[in-house]
Amino acid sequence: MRRSIRESLEDVSLLMEQLEAKLTELTLKEKVDVGARVRAIAKHCESIDESIKTALKARKDQGTVLGEVFKAIISWVPTTRFQQKEFEKADPKTYSKFLKSADQQRITFEPR
Repeated sequence: MRRSIRESLEDVSLLMEQLEAKLTELTLKEKVDVGARVRAIAKHCESIDESIKTALKARKDQGTVLGEVFKAIISWVPTTRFQQKEFEKADPKTYSKFLKSADQQRITFEPR
């Protein structure tokens, strides 16, 4: 990882830990403002996370992708999805007919 990115991520992580520790000292008004700003940060974090996971999911296989410090573990897990449109047309007794089982790719990160 580029040094500047690594250092920025370390700084952001430390700042968020410090902010979390100070939450109990804030007034409700301050918490409202912090909450609004944190939500914007969270959206950026979600976008970055989704972009990285999309790149990893493009591999289409299970396995491990090594980073410099962490590794990503890509696995398929069984998932059952409820088919709501079909259910809306049917009565409750036919509910089980519209369950569809499928495998879903899951990515987790952990130190290597």
